[in-house]
Amino acid sequence: MVITHPTNETYLYVGLEFDTVSDVKDCWNQIQTTGFDFISIPLANERRDCRQDDQNNGFSKDLLFEPSVSSDLELAGNIWSTAVLGKIHYYPSSTAEAIPAIEAYVRQQLDWAQHLNLRTSFVAVDVCWSEEQHIFVANMIASALISFPRQSICIRICIDGTWTDSQQNHHNYKKVGGGKVMHHWDIWNLYRQCCDYHPCLSVALECLDCARPSPSQLFFQQWLSEPVHYLILDTKIFLKNRQGFPVLSKSFQSMLSRFLPFSVSILVRGEARHPNGYASYLQYLGYLYSKQPTMEDSYRVEMPYFDYLQAPLQPLADHLDSQTYETFEKDPVKYRLYEEALIHCFQDRVRDDNVVVVMVLGAGRGPLVHAGIRASEQVGVKNIRIYAIEKNPHAVRTLKSIQRSDSRWQQIVEVMEEDMRYWNAPEKADVIVSELLGSFGDNELSPECLDAALARGLLRPDGICIPREYTSFLCPLSSPKLFQEIRGYKNPNIPSPFEIPYVVRIHHGQYLADPLPCFHFEHLPVVDTSSHSEDPPSSSSSSPCRHFRYRRLSFQVHGPIMLHGFAGFFEALLYDDIKMSTNPQTLSHGMFSWFPLLFPLSHPICCNDSECRVTFHIWRKVVPGKRIWYEWMLTEPITTPLHNANGHCYSMSSSTSTFS
Repeated sequence: MVITHPTNETYLYVGLEFDTVSDVKDCWNQIQTTGFDFISIPLANERRDCRQDDQNNGFSKDLLFEPSVSSDLELAGNIWSTAVLGKIHYYPSSTAEAIPAIEAYVRQQLDWAQHLNLRTSFVAVDVCWSEEQHIFVANMIASALISFPRQSICIRICIDGTWTDSQQNHHNYKKVGGGKVMHHWDIWNLYRQCCDYHPCLSVALECLDCARPSPSQLFFQQWLSEPVHYLILDTKIFLKNRQGFPVLSKSFQSMLSRFLPFSVSILVRGEARHPNGYASYLQYLGYLYSKQPTMEDSYRVEMPYFDYLQAPLQPLADHLDSQTYETFEKDPVKYRLYEEALIHCFQDRVRDDNVVVVMVLGAGRGPLVHAGIRASEQVGVKNIRIYAIEKNPHAVRTLKSIQRSDSRWQQIVEVMEEDMRYWNAPEKADVIVSELLGSFGDNELSPECLDAALARGLLRPDGICIPREYTSFLCPLSSPKLFQEIRGYKNPNIPSPFEIPYVVRIHHGQYLADPLPCFHFEHLPVVDTSSHSEDPPSSSSSSPCRHFRYRRLSFQVHGPIMLHGFAGFFEALLYDDIKMSTNPQTLSHGMFSWFPLLFPLSHPICCNDSECRVTFHIWRKVVPGKRIWYEWMLTEPITTPLHNANGHCYSMSSSTSTFS
């Protein structure tokens, strides 16, 4: 019985673990009766394999594998593949004589799991092992992932000791047998790096006996960006309420609620400590899941795009399609903010019956035109003329269709199929409005377009440009998921997928520091303009220095954590104090038109220190009239190669599309 959220239409899968299997059919019937979704069983019959041999450093040279189930016919094929997880049994050792036998024993289990078509097999690791023992097991798993490409392996790590760890004592390892005992996250990081970020490797966090955890912010920063597929809860961590039913402490509920949005599954293990058996635990977990907050509408819209890499739009060089326009137009917050800015602008500036001239540069299918009309009606502007300037001929057809069918448009809207950079306007505007902003503010070439239009004298000396100014922001990002996605990105025309910025709704990722301001652009009226011509103005707007930018940003990152790139945002001042922002610290709540712009690093960087200084350099380079591109690199904690040097992997074209 899959647990379903009452309003979110999301699901929680809960399984039950069996330490031994005498009859797998009985195990399956038990979870069918109680309502669990899957089971976890040992792959090997531990009672039948060879015991320790004291004469051979504690291990026998011959480990004989016998399956824990007698036959694959015990369950139907679809049950094995969808509802059964395996547990790999093995003896950890770094003794050279024992390693071949242990590896062969593990391979036999994985071979059996692959025959059963199990989706995942668990490998439990002990936090008390030495680093050398972990390296031995990590080596074994890395080889297995190559030998068994259809098998997924999940590393089980007990995190009970995490609650008392702090940044200060993170590296104060205990000594056992002369070797250091590693921290929980460092253990996982060793396995993940040894396996080279293999997509079939995941992690399960196991809670055995700590009923009242107190996880630090570092704990969540480390684990919420990792591929945590399972939370394993021992029945010992459940408390009893007044009626004697199992419940989790408030602190555990809080921790659980941080992981549930990432589609983790829960595995219950241990002895049932309630008269109703395991059903009481399942019922309680279902109750907790039903209390999860209801999703906001913007979150629902964003879900299909979670961690999905997209190339940034180039509306100047390419024509946007209808679906892209439709997606943008569904954003209620963006156009409400633009309308609010126009209302305030009209209230401040309209003093008589003179005609107010508004130019919408890059009108698309008309949402800003509609906003301008509504704003003028609310303020009571009697005389208004709106120019809708759009270079995309397909969008122009839509604008003219609206004009033919809407009487208000017929009275006040002029549709112009023009490129704003070259348009000879019949009159000057009181207000220019544009939504050319990209995910990083300037990455859809708003500076080049608006400055060229202003240099042609489209705006009165006392006119207003909306937006007036905007600033991009950057912060360091940890996201193993996005690193894997970028590494798997295939395009024969791109030398390196790590030297391209991507638009992405970051879900499996953590921001490691507060965003810092990067590039700033401001658009003010140009008082003295050259005479109108058919060519772009030869003013400062065409100078490579005007739109060239460079910034050096330094962040303090709390480690240990892996750094995979930098996330870019923007803040825009529309008018007066009306702002529009994708910066997480000043976010315009509910707006989904722009996802962050990701600047990846070609290799993950380990920020090992509790206070690690990260210094990032980024350039915005320009060849006027041809292309614009970003270059970026690190100089702390290590120096990386320059990414996208001379725009050899990615650039933004500033030439107009010739398609019609």
